[in-house]
Amino acid sequence: MQWEELIDFNTNQPPLGLAFFPILDTLTYQEQNDISVINSEAKINIYPNPAENEINFSSSIEITKIEILNLLGQIIYTKEIKSTNAKIDVSNITKGNYIAKTYTKKGVKTNKFVVQ
Repeated sequence: MQWEELIDFNTNQPPLGLAFFPILDTLTYQEQNDISVINSEAKINIYPNPAENEINFSSSIEITKIEILNLLGQIIYTKEIKSTNAKIDVSNITKGNYIAKTYTKKGVKTNKFVVQ
């Protein structure tokens, strides 16, 4: 797990008590004994990053769902998919940083991306 620090550039302080948030950049799945395991065989690409109008998802495993979350962890977009490739229109999303959760039959991968 990678941790990134949030700083308000105007005050040079963490915003309202929120100092750190985790960015997961691995594909994980739950085994029957509830232990998360990283699956290094799955490759999921998100491009272009930064994105302006649309973002593409490409995977070596069938994608079942994509969620886009803001940095507060709120789901702002969900799409059910049954393909190894997908396009999502991000032209109506406010410019900024987002997290894409890509669900596959082998697990979930999270990636950061930027809309500009």
